[in-house]
Parts: sequence; structure tokens; C-alpha cells
Amino acid sequence: CHVLQFVPATRPAAQAYYHFNDSTWGGTVLFEKGVYHMWFSEMSNNCSLHMYGAVSRVVHATSLTPAGPFVRQAIALPTFAHNPQVIRAADGTFLLFHIGASVDPDCVPDCRAGGGVKPPTPPHCRSSGHGTSIAVAQSPHGPWERFDYVLPNYTNPSPYIFPNGTVLLAARSDGIHILRAPHWRGPYERILRVGEYEDPFLWRDGSGRFHMLSHDRDGHSGGPDEFFADRGGHWSSADGLAGWAGPVEAYSTEVMWADG
Repeated sequence: CHVLQFVPATRPAAQAYYHFNDSTWGGTVLFEKGVYHMWFSEMSNNCSLHMYGAVSRVVHATSLTPAGPFVRQAIALPTFAHNPQVIRAADGTFLLFHIGASVDPDCVPDCRAGGGVKPPTPPHCRSSGHGTSIAVAQSPHGPWERFDYVLPNYTNPSPYIFPNGTVLLAARSDGIHILRAPHWRGPYERILRVGEYEDPFLWRDGSGRFHMLSHDRDGHSGGPDEFFADRGGHWSSADGLAGWAGPVEAYSTEVMWADG
């Protein structure tokens, strides 16, 4: 069960979401009242992905089918917000875990006239940082209330929330760590370091076992981790707190197209 069996991919014009003018990253989907809601990172002002730390924002889109097409609805969180993961709290509240915090609109680079080249930054601007923040809403359409840097020293958050409201969180610092908290607002306690990887996605299967997907942290980790430099790993644990087994190769960089 470790290897993902992907459906052959369609070309860009028929993908779940595609916009020729904007670079995007990732995506998290929830099914709510007959509608699939997706949140993803989008680079503002036609800037390229390598500038994500200055231009990324979170966009909300919807579809009636899980494969799309998804229709853009609105900007859920303006710059800076990146790598969203949305989950329901025990009381039904929508929680949008992400990297970053809001910045002055004047500090967001505009690449529309510069061919993707980063323009000068106004003197009063500073980096928003890359800790984990959480936005809260009562509807998938928002409005979202932002709680900045609930977990300032970790990024790439992927949460699981138990029925009693406690949180199990996979996040990146020097590799992937597992943390827990009595409430989504914290305080968060580090439990263990899983391995030298990044971008975890955490879930629990029907039997109660926890699973996590990840990919290599920087593409050249060395040692036994080097095997996954261009691949994704699958991990699993009985309770999510200890005994994480893995990684086992879950996918590679090879893509099979539906049209051959």
C-alpha cells in the first residue's frame, strides 16, 4: 500500500485548475455540502514561483467534482501566505494552516511589467518571516481571521485534529517533526523528529493508523536519504506519536500523460 497509483495526467488546458498567467503551488481540498473546496498558493502580480517568499497568497476555488475543473472564487489570504492546509476543528470551524503573515501591499513585488524580475523593495518593508500561522473562518468562503505565528519556528504545517480538539501536527524545521497541542492555538510540544524531508501531508486511515507523505528536503541530503532526492516517501505510525516506519518510495518524478 506504500506506492501511489496515479491516474494518467491530462494536459494543462484540462487540469483541475490552470491559469496561464499565474504560478501556483500545492493545494488542499475539503468536501462541504456537495462542493469541493480547494485552497492553493498563487504568486501575486505575475511573479514566478522562486519569489514565493515575497509574493505568495492563498486563493480559494470550487468544483462539483474532485477532479475539477475548479473555478477561482476569491483571494482567501493576501500576501504573504503560502503552503495552505485546511481542516475542520472539533467544533466545525475551518482552520487554514499556512506559512507567513500579512504584509503591507506596497511591499509586494509587481512583476507584470518586469518580465518576472523582482523590482526594488521600498525601504520600510521587511520580510514577514516563515513561521506557521493559522487563519480561522466559519465558512469555506471566509472571511478569515488571521492568527500570526502560532508556531514561529516551523513551516510546512500538516495537521490532524482529534474529536476532543487536540492537534497532531507534522511540520518542518531541520527536517520533519511531529508536534502536539491541546488546542489549535497551542501551546505546541515537539514529540520527535521523523527524518530529513519536507512538505509533509498527514492523515489517518479508517483503522486509525496515521500516514504521511513527504519529499526530500533539498534534493541532496546525502547518505540513505539521497535515494529520495527526486522521489516522495511514505511513512506510517500506529498512534502518530512514535514508531514512524519509513520512508518507502511512494512516487517518483515520472509523469504518465493520458494522451501518451
